[in-house]
Amino acid sequence: MMRKNNQMKKYFISMFLFVITFLSMEARAGDVYLVPSIDVHFTGWTGGDAGTIDSYDSASNMSVLGVMLQKDKWFTGLLLKSGNFDFENMAPEQDSGTVVTPATIHRADFDLVAGYYFWDQVALFVDLKSSSMSWVDTDYVVSFGGIGLGVSGYYQLKDSTLYSSFGLVNLTARVDENEVGTGAGSSLEFGWLKKISPTMSFKIGVKSQTQVIDYTNTNKQTNMVGGIIVGISKAFSL
Repeated sequence: MMRKNNQMKKYFISMFLFVITFLSMEARAGDVYLVPSIDVHFTGWTGGDAGTIDSYDSASNMSVLGVMLQKDKWFTGLLLKSGNFDFENMAPEQDSGTVVTPATIHRADFDLVAGYYFWDQVALFVDLKSSSMSWVDTDYVVSFGGIGLGVSGYYQLKDSTLYSSFGLVNLTARVDENEVGTGAGSSLEFGWLKKISPTMSFKIGVKSQTQVIDYTNTNKQTNMVGGIIVGISKAFSL
């Protein structure tokens, strides 16, 4: 299963590099911007099985690495987010209905997005998403993947920027390459962006993600992950 996840990551990265190469070939000097970023997400994870949403909870810091490429109104980007969560008394059920406690679960999210600013400050985007939950002390890994749609926008203040984004995605859950459930996810982020130099920016915001998966062999499971996110980014003109 880990091999499958690694193949998915390589596939996403290959697609992103292809888009970068294509846009760079089409661009004139100075009209393409490459924006790498690094964020820390102070995250709480709550959820439950059989329709509940407060059966278990944990908190951790997730690291977020990103890179965005923008040409005129077009943009594409890759986001990689991961962190470990410790569960003491209760933990998410596995697809078989098994609950392992205490448990440390490594959560990872991979997003490849591409979008276009149809309006001056509002864009629509497509999100190719892959997530996974890996039980650190066992070999059990459940992965989620799907294609989503979203909208993002910003509002320019005098010397800073307000931003927000919202997305929805259909998900398929798999274990050892076998489909074990289906569901949906949503993501909402909003925050404040401030330039600290002509090419570097600082941001602080709030991000929330929800996944609802209806497992084939057991109950429906709801996971909500969210919290405060802070980070920096730097723009390079190509």
